[in-house]
Amino acid sequence: MRLLIILITISLSVFGCKDYSWEESYKLAASRSIVPEVDLVLVPEPFSNLDDEWIDVEKETVYKKEKLSKLLRTYGIGWSDFITIYKDKIKDRGNDIIFSGKGTTHATNYNYDANIPILFYGDKYVNNGIYQDTIYQQHIVPTVAELLESPVPNSVKLKSLSKILKKNSKPEIIVTIVIDQGGIQLYRAHNDSYPNIKKLMHNSAYFPNAMVGHIDAHTAVGHVAIGTGAFPNEHEIIANDRIYYKSINSNLTSVAEPIYQLPNGNISPSDMKSPTFADVWDQFNDNIPVIVSQCYAVRAAIGMAGHGSDYLYSPSFGYESKTSIVADKDFVYWLTKPTLSWTTHPGLYQLPDIANNFALYPFHSSRNPEGWDGFVPNSLDKMVKEFHRSVGNPTQSMLEGELIRSVIQKEIIDSGKSKDGYTDLVYVTFKATDATGHTHGWESEEAREVLEETDRQVGLIIQMLRNHYQEDFMLILTADHGAAPLIEFSGGRHMTYDRLLSEIQSLIPIESRNSNSLVNFYTSGQISLNKETMKIFGITEYDVIKRIKSIEIDKKLFFREVYSANELRKLDKNENK
Repeated sequence: MRLLIILITISLSVFGCKDYSWEESYKLAASRSIVPEVDLVLVPEPFSNLDDEWIDVEKETVYKKEKLSKLLRTYGIGWSDFITIYKDKIKDRGNDIIFSGKGTTHATNYNYDANIPILFYGDKYVNNGIYQDTIYQQHIVPTVAELLESPVPNSVKLKSLSKILKKNSKPEIIVTIVIDQGGIQLYRAHNDSYPNIKKLMHNSAYFPNAMVGHIDAHTAVGHVAIGTGAFPNEHEIIANDRIYYKSINSNLTSVAEPIYQLPNGNISPSDMKSPTFADVWDQFNDNIPVIVSQCYAVRAAIGMAGHGSDYLYSPSFGYESKTSIVADKDFVYWLTKPTLSWTTHPGLYQLPDIANNFALYPFHSSRNPEGWDGFVPNSLDKMVKEFHRSVGNPTQSMLEGELIRSVIQKEIIDSGKSKDGYTDLVYVTFKATDATGHTHGWESEEAREVLEETDRQVGLIIQMLRNHYQEDFMLILTADHGAAPLIEFSGGRHMTYDRLLSEIQSLIPIESRNSNSLVNFYTSGQISLNKETMKIFGITEYDVIKRIKSIEIDKKLFFREVYSANELRKLDKNENK
């Protein structure tokens, strides 16, 4: 009874008795995200997560008692109640506790997944201030395009944030920093741990109410939004993977198809149907600007930079080409897991030579031989097998910061291109915050330590830019998405993909379930239905929606709503805000 009262209190204290605003926001984001193959959009109850089995693996995490107690109160949970409920999972360590909890993820359009910072820094180019407007990642491209007097990619539907621009001149370089899983709540949880970013927030055009304006709130989708200025219904990147549910050897099996990866394992940007701003800016200026995009995940690196030498100008792109020049190979690179070294697609992009000095094993083993969070990087095989732990630590943020500064120094400054009158574009993602957040939660001391090192690296990037460019640079800082709080704190629930698929398949007679799938593919928040199977068994879309909405976890409904894509397509997909 006590736990039931706690959960009721959570819903009333966090969302209020009459919370209607969530649906309008959710439907708008979904309507901008629907591609032709998708039939259903899944909306879980607040704080609940749909993902693979990994999310239920428990691990020990450190929390400050005082900070955690304050956080729990925001969900309507008292400290004594929390200690009583989870007494078998807590170790008291004075001012800290060690808590054995589950992981977390991100996909929804609720505030914890969607509320992110966006700031534009550069006194020479922006009117500083804290702007309360609700803006999206998709506003970044048209704003930068206006500043640079550049053509805008034809897939951009939102308007520039003209009021923040001074437009006195063009910066020599624009550096865009993405703090992966760096939602607003990460900063609120660790208010004293990001002095450099905090200074940026107070000395920039800062939008604290910025939102992820699409679904799924995944890394791939957030980064392509930053790169293209388009929504998924234009660029067609809807998630990190499309997971196909198909019969293999008479058994239905989920087969993930990662974005930008061909069936033969080769990398291709062809999944991205919209040009990025970097594509347009580079081609518009005869390939003279230097384009750099760095992230250890290929789904982020390509989404920001674009198509490389695969980019082909077309009049349909919405601007007139200065020349017919063929696109060149930009510096776009990511990690390859077999060796944990930086790589690229040499037919489309370039790998900076200096990146060969930043392989993970030698860097981590020399900079942090004692390890972190119980993980010691003492062999390459170990780091490959436990990749998530290898990259989810402060040393990884250190590596990413040192590497991007080295690339800027060698490929732009030392090459004499830094002051040639053509604005260079540099994109870098600090992703250790995401790896740590998934494992320990953004509320944790582990997340705080990674944020502190990431903030230090941001400060060093700014210092480098000031030393060389003085005031002739712009820096943009944002995130690709936030993340849900841990379910033990919020009262949320987890459900696996297998459970969802099993419930949907239950609409088919039992003797036919292993060879006939009702699902073509799925993501964390979207489903493409198999129309042939539905026709064979006389199953309607309404039947599927009804079954999904009836699913219970811990005797409570898991989904808040399931939308038909046909309903969402009737909404205004391209409302400019």
